[in-house]
Amino acid sequence: RSRIHNVPRFHKFIRRMFLHRRKTLANTLSSEYKKQFSKPQAAEFFESHGIDSRFRAEQLTVVQWIELANDFAERFAAVDQLSQVVNRPTGGQIVHCLLYYIGNFLLTPL
Repeated sequence: RSRIHNVPRFHKFIRRMFLHRRKTLANTLSSEYKKQFSKPQAAEFFESHGIDSRFRAEQLTVVQWIELANDFAERFAAVDQLSQVVNRPTGGQIVHCLLYYIGNFLLTPL
């Protein structure tokens, strides 16, 4: 049985892959992750898992999605860590997030 290694990263990957319903898997991956994949690299990624890159997202099983997301996370964990260091939020972004969460907290009935 397949297990999800990183749940937040799994959700992000799945959300992005289902964003464009009429696109093939290779087209979606190469457009959503432009820095990591060209279209031929995206096709190779799916084919390395025995999946036709011309399929659409809804044609895969849950197990296939878990395996793809886990492999994607392993391949790009170092890239994600580097981007977190390079793309640290600005002070304004932090304040905006805090105000958003405080506002939601104050509006939530007790």
